[in-house]
Amino acid sequence: MQLIEKEGPGLTTKFARLLSDQGKSEAAVRKQIERGKKVYRSLAGLKFTKNTRFIFLSHQYDTPKYWRRLEEALKEAGMSYWTALQVLKAHGAIVPKKLFPRIAGTPDRRKGQIPPDTILERLAEVKILNIAEFKDREYVICNDALYHPVEAVDTHIQTAPDYLCRAKEL
Repeated sequence: MQLIEKEGPGLTTKFARLLSDQGKSEAAVRKQIERGKKVYRSLAGLKFTKNTRFIFLSHQYDTPKYWRRLEEALKEAGMSYWTALQVLKAHGAIVPKKLFPRIAGTPDRRKGQIPPDTILERLAEVKILNIAEFKDREYVICNDALYHPVEAVDTHIQTAPDYLCRAKEL
């Protein structure tokens, strides 16, 4: 689909809206998105509301625009995922795995909420989060493409070379 090339990765609802704005009927929009499956890829593993999918072209995968749009999609349609990601980033993008349920902010027993283990599993599956072991402890780490600490903007502040250096501080 030329629209995905032009607009970049995004939710199917975004592309449906753009096609509708061009005057296409709802049925024609659904059909065009359905036919486009031969061209685009969809992100498997994350569930958005109403069967919405995050779609992209193969060459867009793992680019800065891909990660930026994926984060926007999480904010727009997957609040539990986005909230967990934002809180993790606020904690320096790394926390001990045993603390992730608190970071995710979704108690296991609340009705209608995605359990923290499921959030972690799904975000790790699509490489938004990584799980790494350091000195016999497991850590949940935000993908570097999504985490830009203030230190990275200010060249006068020394930054840690990688996530393992951040783990030493915990």
